[in-house]
Amino acid sequence: MAKEGIDSFLLNCHTNENLSEIEAAYGIKGFAVIVRLWQKIYSEKGYYCEWTERSPLLFLSTWFGGGSGVELNLINEVVGTALRNGIFDADLYDKYHILTSDGIQTRYFEVVKRRASVEVIDEYLLVSVDNLRGNVCRKSISVDKNAKNVSKNSTSKGKESKGKEREVKSKAAKLPGVTATELIEQQGFGQELEQAMKEWFKYKIEKRQGYGETGFRTLLTQVRNKVASHGEAAVVEVIRISMSNNWQGIIWDRIGSGSRYGQDRISNRVSEVDSW
Repeated sequence: MAKEGIDSFLLNCHTNENLSEIEAAYGIKGFAVIVRLWQKIYSEKGYYCEWTERSPLLFLSTWFGGGSGVELNLINEVVGTALRNGIFDADLYDKYHILTSDGIQTRYFEVVKRRASVEVIDEYLLVSVDNLRGNVCRKSISVDKNAKNVSKNSTSKGKESKGKEREVKSKAAKLPGVTATELIEQQGFGQELEQAMKEWFKYKIEKRQGYGETGFRTLLTQVRNKVASHGEAAVVEVIRISMSNNWQGIIWDRIGSGSRYGQDRISNRVSEVDSW
């Protein structure tokens, strides 16, 4: 069987705002979870990894040793936030239970472009594979679309890949199958928190960072947990602070820390933008 993964990948010196959000919310352990997930993806399949119900437990046992301080709940929360803020593609996770992104795929296919043969699954692609030098074994997860070898110069392959890229990106902007309003109203929040959550969802749509249903349910679980720990008023406050500062995600560390948290710290961190 041909090698799929790669031996190493570059880690940028400066983090973008999505990764800064992870570290602000979960500390260095959250950062470590994301980096370990990248290691898993690049070393195994190369451009994606499956993420099913038992995956977090297997990931914890394989990639974190004793004494790391990383727990199962932390992994689940970090992955949920990463799906929500764009580190991983929420639409492909909702449909196929995989973790990937256009950045991961761009870097992977650049590394393997000189391989004699590269196997790809059509439905998982977010980028074009036109730059691959060898044969591309295109597979489909549908039973009636088995693997086919296609040369890199195939015009139909280029059109298919670009069309799929546009299709996936357009789907990412759609609302969840169950409307956000319905999901929010099912939570039993107080009136003020319910309104704040509806405003947050609208805010994210205006930023063209809409949620998939799974990603939004994960966020609602986070909100319920924060309410249990800090109360609804504190959660409403941090949601509105995050919107007023034009942050991409809700910075949960702001709860209970007041002005001493350091708005400058967050502003500086999210300005260090390199595309992952």
